[in-house]
Amino acid sequence: PATLYMAQASVRPGQAGPGAMYNVAALCKDVAAKREGVKSSGGPSANEYSEVWTAFGSYLKSCLEQRRGLHLHSFAKIGFVATPGRPGTAPEIRPYFQLTEQYCRAASMSPEMSRKHLKAPAGEVCPLEDFNFSKAAIKFSSGLNKDQVFSGMKSLVQRLAEAYAEGKDVQLAIGDVGKFSVRGDRDPKFEFSGEIHALNGSSPAPAASGDRTGGAAFRKDAPDTAFSLDVRGSAPGETMPVVVKPSRPITPAKSLTPARMASSPDLFGGGGGGYGGGSPSYNGGGGGGS
Repeated sequence: PATLYMAQASVRPGQAGPGAMYNVAALCKDVAAKREGVKSSGGPSANEYSEVWTAFGSYLKSCLEQRRGLHLHSFAKIGFVATPGRPGTAPEIRPYFQLTEQYCRAASMSPEMSRKHLKAPAGEVCPLEDFNFSKAAIKFSSGLNKDQVFSGMKSLVQRLAEAYAEGKDVQLAIGDVGKFSVRGDRDPKFEFSGEIHALNGSSPAPAASGDRTGGAAFRKDAPDTAFSLDVRGSAPGETMPVVVKPSRPITPAKSLTPARMASSPDLFGGGGGGYGGGSPSYNGGGGGGS
């Protein structure tokens, strides 16, 4: 009888196994193993890289809580965008995530995918703060210094781009802000947490058409047009007249004053230093070098 031999795929330390989702723990272990081979004296541990990533998430959340975005040049711009609402209503403010050209190049994205993710969101964006590595170390870590945060973020984002180019399925949580994911279609997505949506009273993006679970008329928060619908039955052969109930009266919304719509500082609570988003002075740790 023939004998079958099954070879088990080898996995290097720090790598996710076949079919496994590439998460923060796998990313940090991978980077630590790679850096250990470069430095004869050994490099930072996976725990140190994890602390760098945690500082990134805490820094980002702090900015968003102040209605200010964060720009990490090697990875993404993350902030809020205001889009005009219906006449007489306030603008809708939602979080947005936009990859940078530097990351798209490092990930070897196709030209079509790059154009999609480099396109600026429609609307008025909030002020953006350049990632300040000194600030991240001093204010959002328990003992890292500026150089550790700088080199750590550089290595983590570089490895994340390589994981995309290698076709890995990725799902990385960025603190309490949300999750960055890449699946089989290779189209990166970012899902903001309910806590971030709640900062401006917005709701998560609607589900795709295939994920709908019910009609508008049967929701607790059904729109006003749903109150004009009527469903009636009839016996076989009987024709029922069409009855349309009058719509529920709508109370006019208060109109906004011209000053309210004049500029973005009003929309985003003022401050932030304008659209340039100058970063605070923490020993000059600007974000351009990552």
